Amino acid sequence: MIAVKLNPAQKVLAYYEGLDRHKGYIDRQKQNTQHIHKTKSVSNDKNLQRQVLAVGAEIAVHNYFGLDFVAYSRPVADVGTNIEVRHSPRWQDLVIRPGDKDTHYAVLVYGDLDEYFLVGFMQVAQAKTFVYTVEQNCWWITQNNLRAMFDLTIIGDRAYERVYSF
Repeated sequence: MIAVKLNPAQKVLAYYEGLDRHKGYIDRQKQNTQHIHKTKSVSNDKNLQRQVLAVGAEIAVHNYFGLDFVAYSRPVADVGTNIEVRHSPRWQDLVIRPGDKDTHYAVLVYGDLDEYFLVGFMQVAQAKTFVYTVEQNCWWITQNNLRAMFDLTIIGDRAYERVYSF
């Protein structure tokens, strides 16, 4: 597990980018009068907090890989072209959803704006196997099944697993 602290400018960036994503969430809720999603609706304050902390987690992963975070709508992935960041404010499992791309890597991060902890990663295709618990149409991967962050590297804008030969 790796601790990452954001500097004050990154915290402000996380807040403003989180606020922008929150506004998009509100706009989608207004348009979705049929309530297609079966998830519980969350309060505006709670959603704003989730968005800000999630952006902070993305910035922390960018910091770990030595990349600059650019505030924009993520067209492909949260980091580079194939890393998805999953944030939890407390110690929790990695959750993979059916819509997650099999070629991506999911990184579990927990914490808040003061300090984030990069717990580990797993390739989404590997997570979507019968070995892992399927609950609420998702796969729940316990932290002891995640690979260490050291085993994930970025070349250009794409992540790769380190390969060891003995």
